[in-house]
Amino acid sequence: MSAQDRARPQSGTAVEEEPKKQAPESLFQRFVRKWMGFSDYLSTSFLGGPRCIKLAHVINFQKCTTLFVCSAMMWRSGNFSATATTYTALHGSYGLCWYLKHLVFPDPRWDLKITIGSAIAAFAAVLGPYWMIAYNAIMQGAERSNVALCAATVVYAVGLAIMMGADGQKYFVLRERKGLITNGFFARTRNPNYLGEVMIYGSFAFVSGRTSSWVILLTIWTGLFLPSMLAKDIRMSRHAGWKAYVQKTGLFFPRIKNPEMYATATTVHRNRRPYPPQDTSKHYTEVPPATVRQCNAIHRIIKRLGREVAFDEYEPVEKVVVVIIFLLIVTLAIGGPMYIICYALL
Repeated sequence: MSAQDRARPQSGTAVEEEPKKQAPESLFQRFVRKWMGFSDYLSTSFLGGPRCIKLAHVINFQKCTTLFVCSAMMWRSGNFSATATTYTALHGSYGLCWYLKHLVFPDPRWDLKITIGSAIAAFAAVLGPYWMIAYNAIMQGAERSNVALCAATVVYAVGLAIMMGADGQKYFVLRERKGLITNGFFARTRNPNYLGEVMIYGSFAFVSGRTSSWVILLTIWTGLFLPSMLAKDIRMSRHAGWKAYVQKTGLFFPRIKNPEMYATATTVHRNRRPYPPQDTSKHYTEVPPATVRQCNAIHRIIKRLGREVAFDEYEPVEKVVVVIIFLLIVTLAIGGPMYIICYALL
């Protein structure tokens, strides 16, 4: 038997395939993975002990008592201005709508049980700072014009409709079948519920008129919302049709125009013939090469900024995002307690 015959595998024997090498984990991917691990520990197992409290009970308590907290602030400060009453109506009604949503189509993510330490951490890190926005709007005597209050109410109403509609669609669709949801509220953005919630709390911060309100929200959005959206993309990428869905949707902001339209309009052969040349039934306008280069450059920039949202495409801005998240976390960790202590002493 020759050397070549000995090297060739005999019939009936399985040939072991070499395992595919995975791409090395980038700095941004490693940061998001570690941050989500820390966030899960903080929200479920902080300080250890038995998991005896449902996370839904902690959240619902804060949501349902917000109307009474805002009303108590108005009574304590004697502030019954248009700004204070409008803020109380907006933030208080949002809490009641949240609980109504929980009764009709609950989110299974909030059904997990957490430790007492995690319940305290949830109030200290997220739910409690939301009440600081109410404090800024009512106790600090914020004054907004009628036009500003009208604009805030419109943004709040649209955001509430998007958030509740998206959560309702997700609940009833996933109850019937598993997989991607690519229509309705999810047709142009993959996170309409986060978009609606950002609009809701953004309207609260706008009414309060305080920079500290925006600092609180930006910290929560970048430290909690953004990593959750990226982690969701990683989980959903295993489903069939994911790549096609990513191309027509935005991670957060809705994609208004379909990118497939640009691919046909801006792709031209080097000989300046219109593309595709084989279809003579349609008339294609010849595009100058300079315009093509500009459009392609814009597409590359958008792709690198994450609008195409494959997880590996965040590398060009990964360091900037990491630095921003770090600075916001440090700002809240240092400035938050000082902010609360100063107001408590006044």
